[in-house]
Parts: sequence; structure tokens; C-alpha cells
Amino acid sequence: MTGWVILVDQPKDLPNADTPHKVITTSEYLARPKLFDIGRPKLVNLSRSYAYQSKGYYASLLAEARGHRIVPTVETMLELREAKLYEHALPDLEDELNKCARKADFQPEGEFRFLVCFGISHDARFDSFGRLLFDWFRCPALEITIEPGRWLSIDRIRPRTITRLANGEASFFRDCLHLHTRREWRDPKARSVAKYDLAVLHDPNEKIPRSPRSSISPASPRSSPSTSSRSPGASSTSWPNTTACSSARPPRSTTTPTGSPGAPGRRACR
Repeated sequence: MTGWVILVDQPKDLPNADTPHKVITTSEYLARPKLFDIGRPKLVNLSRSYAYQSKGYYASLLAEARGHRIVPTVETMLELREAKLYEHALPDLEDELNKCARKADFQPEGEFRFLVCFGISHDARFDSFGRLLFDWFRCPALEITIEPGRWLSIDRIRPRTITRLANGEASFFRDCLHLHTRREWRDPKARSVAKYDLAVLHDPNEKIPRSPRSSISPASPRSSPSTSSRSPGASSTSWPNTTACSSARPPRSTTTPTGSPGAPGRRACR
């Protein structure tokens, strides 16, 4: 079987008469591992809860283990649990959100929400935003809460289950489900994760002190005895009192025997 299959917690959540696809319960899917041995079905998980260790969670987890294609995945469920887990997607989403708002000349006076089902926005002004949102998070229904201002910001993204949709929203959801299952399955776009994240705080009004002149002026060379010779690599400023230390044996006097009191001695080499 390679067609679409709808998973629900209770048969009354989405009756078979409302969709041309097969509808089974999450309990049946969990308890019958050989139900879809042949083929690779495409599953839409419409469980009443996507919470950790719920039936909906285990249904998606088991679907991935069986090699079935499932919406939403466990990764999406976990990411949408807390705002800090999906904040990496907010810059792209808010850019598209504000583009849509400017194009429609829309400036809300207060907080507002709208529904996105399978990438289709209930508010037609945010169609492109809805497609981008579904590409980030493959979830059947998502409610977006927007904070007003010169820059519209996303306050919250949360999944909406089919049993908690109002009358108008429920019919809109069914229409979106029908449109989505008519299309071919598309995997989400691969997104590159930034390796480094750098933030630099800068105050344009802060006065930066000048560097002292002594720190940039060249150091004056120190004088050294004219009779001294320096080893290679040593400068007069770093080694002012260094004198040459010859490893060669000093010449002996032709008139005075070596070892006599008048014999020239060697310079000490330290």
C-alpha cells in the first residue's frame, strides 16, 4: 500500500465519509505491525495530542522505524514543544511574515492569530509565509500568534489538533487536507546549520580613548661599547650589555709561555 492513510485517536475525529483515504486509529497502527508490510504508505497523524509519550508521539516514532512517511515527524513534535527549540527558524519566518504584511499594507493594532493548515494560510495575505512555515515544520495544523509593532514578531507557534478547531476552521482544515493529499509527497528542503554564531555589541555614542604616543613611537636604540660584537638575532635594545663570546682559542704569545703569569687569558663565557 502506497496511498495516504489518516491516523486518528477516535473514528469520530475524522469519519471515513469525510475523506477518500483510509482512516485507522492510532491504537490499530501501533498494535498491528504487519498492517502495511507491502508498500510504503504516506501517513497523516491527526492524533489528539503530540505530547511526549502520547499515542500520537509513539505512532510517528513507530512510523519512522517502519520506514513509512509520516506528518508530523517526532522531530517536529519535539521542536514545537518550547519556543527556544524552534527559535532558530524565527529569523527566516519573520522576514517572510513582514514581507507579506508590507505587501498587503497590513499593520495590526494588537496581538492577532491565524491558522496554517498543510502550508495554506487561513488568512490569504500570508500565503507565502504559510508555505515557508510548513516547509520548516511539517505539521497538519499550526496556530501562529503575532505581536504587533513596526516589525511583526512571532510570539508563539503551536500545533492545533482537529478536535480543537472551530466550525469554520474544521471545514477549512478538511479542504486543505484534500488539497495536500492530491499532491505528490515532497521532502522538506535541506537547510544548512550555521557553524558559528557571533554577536558583537557596539555603542555608536561611546568615545574610544586614543592610544598613548609612547605605545606607537619607535623605541630609541641603546648605545653599547664599540668593542663588543652582538650575536645574530640580538638587538641593542633587548641585549644592551651583551659582548661577544668567542669559542675559538685565543692566540698565544710568541714570547710568553702559556700558563705563565703574562699569558693572555680567555674571556669568560656565560
